[in-house]
Amino acid sequence: MNKIQIIVKTQVANFLIASVYYLYSKNKGNLVFSFLRKVYYSLLKKFGMSVMPILDFDAYHTNYNCVEVIPIKSKRIGLSGNCVFLDNIEEQKTIPMPLPDIRMHKLSDVTIFGNSDIVVDLQKKIVINNECYNHDKDLFYVDGMLYRDKNNLCILRTNFKQSPEKIDDGIMINGKFSYNYYHQIYENLIRLLLFEEVNIPLAVPILIDEKVKQISSFQSILVCLNTSKRNVIYLKSNKQYDIKNLYYLEHINKLSPHVANWDDTSYRHFIYDPYYVNKMSDVCLRDKSTALFPKRFYISRKNAVHRKFNDDDIAKALVPYGFQVVYPEEHSFAEQMALFSGAEFIIGGTGAAFANLLFCNKGAKVVIINPIANHIQLPVFSIIAYIRKCQLYYYEPQASLSESVHADCRIDTKDFLLKLKEIL
Repeated sequence: MNKIQIIVKTQVANFLIASVYYLYSKNKGNLVFSFLRKVYYSLLKKFGMSVMPILDFDAYHTNYNCVEVIPIKSKRIGLSGNCVFLDNIEEQKTIPMPLPDIRMHKLSDVTIFGNSDIVVDLQKKIVINNECYNHDKDLFYVDGMLYRDKNNLCILRTNFKQSPEKIDDGIMINGKFSYNYYHQIYENLIRLLLFEEVNIPLAVPILIDEKVKQISSFQSILVCLNTSKRNVIYLKSNKQYDIKNLYYLEHINKLSPHVANWDDTSYRHFIYDPYYVNKMSDVCLRDKSTALFPKRFYISRKNAVHRKFNDDDIAKALVPYGFQVVYPEEHSFAEQMALFSGAEFIIGGTGAAFANLLFCNKGAKVVIINPIANHIQLPVFSIIAYIRKCQLYYYEPQASLSESVHADCRIDTKDFLLKLKEIL
């Protein structure tokens, strides 16, 4: 999808949610707007969409008293952090920030979808989701089923006319961006660690996205963390599942998927729980490979679809400094853990491979090449590095004027090496 297509797609989505919310807000006591709303909503349904209000689990419980809530972890302090750039090296800081309590909610007769975080009560026509309810105006949420939201109203990518699959009981671990290594690890699979802290009958299976079965690294992490060997039901992307008894585990980390307006405080949208991050590392590393890998390596993006740059030039420029080129995607998950846990210095273009910083040891140095040239505070990898007591720096190409983290760019190797020598 090119830039023009992305702009058009975004503008259409913004128009639809704005018009839906306008008609919704004007509906009360006005027959004309009530009629227009019904016509508009019916038209959306013909295009496979539905409009529903959003509640979080607390509001849903308060209004309908139909949720059993089990506390798991309270009074949590998570960590955010700053991004440090090679052209302006400053102190690397972790920033303690409060995280919401973790609870388990047991719901009856609800609907969920593969590749989506939302829970739907079809009888009451309500979407239940903590992250989308009363969220910061700087954020917006989308996933496989959530098209757009505004002021606790959303458009869903379904008109509920598909034939649902029925499941008696399940623990919801599926979620948005199920194909993405970073999101799968830090939002979905990490919640398997909570099984040790809450009493759920062993006969209740795990509900997780089909991508976990299809991608070997995801499957390996599932095996590592599913220590009780529960049965697993794999959910097809965007397919509807009606669940008789659903166990919903709240998210451990706060990782906002889309930030509309970046500023110097954007780090507040990314908060990790260091206890569970380190615990996940410890559990997974029990199964790491014994294979030996270079201590200094460069992660090639030659095979990448997005965020491409003059990869060969950088790789050649790093050879005199003892760096070897690696392709993490060509290695098993056990080998990737061994690769990162033995690293002393890692360099590469920003991408999901850096989710493996989870397995680095104290003192490792990391440089991530970022296509954005305006020092955006996007610390998704910085905080992982800081929790693992690593040093992480960002390099931004001087010629890049992009505002997209997915943009291609070209790197001046002389400028890159000049700045890199400050920390070599």
